Amino acid sequence: ERRRAREALAELGYDFDVTKPVADLAMSERTAVAVARALSPLGPPPKVLILDEPTANLPNAEAERLYALAKKVASTGVAVMFVSHHFDEVFELAETVTVIRDGAHVVTREVKGMTEDGLIEQVIGRLLTPFARDVAEVERGALVLEASGLTGSALRDVGITIHAGEVVGVAGITGSGRDELAPALFGGVSRQGTV
Repeated sequence: ERRRAREALAELGYDFDVTKPVADLAMSERTAVAVARALSPLGPPPKVLILDEPTANLPNAEAERLYALAKKVASTGVAVMFVSHHFDEVFELAETVTVIRDGAHVVTREVKGMTEDGLIEQVIGRLLTPFARDVAEVERGALVLEASGLTGSALRDVGITIHAGEVVGVAGITGSGRDELAPALFGGVSRQGTV
């Protein structure tokens, strides 16, 4: 079983300890295990591989590895359905795109010749009109929070300033340090830096 698992993963370009619990694997390795299992010769050969938001929690390097995996599987003659709300992934991987809005089919067409603005219009159902606001017009309130050199288990030299009346958004995928920022700012986890 271990030999077959190693061979199945090697065919997909992966080489890691197959005796490790899946919970201890990187997200891209977990996906590789699922894909190897789906493509296993123990059952009938698959015709379609469906990857539903597989990059939602992956850092860029692992997402790139998953793109290569999807392309490799497609090159074997298996159709790949890659469900994503990241438009860059659609343009990177797909030959055709299907847009579904509010549970209804909107369009299926070739990606070639499509623009990002065109895809956005199909997804939201109208032209996207950019909203511009002159930052110089916004009066900043008093400085209420400032951090510099914030470093923890996932954070590396983060700096942030927040002024009265300001709304600051923090975004990032799992493992990016997003979840550690607030506790680090307020002393809930061990950290270095100045707050």
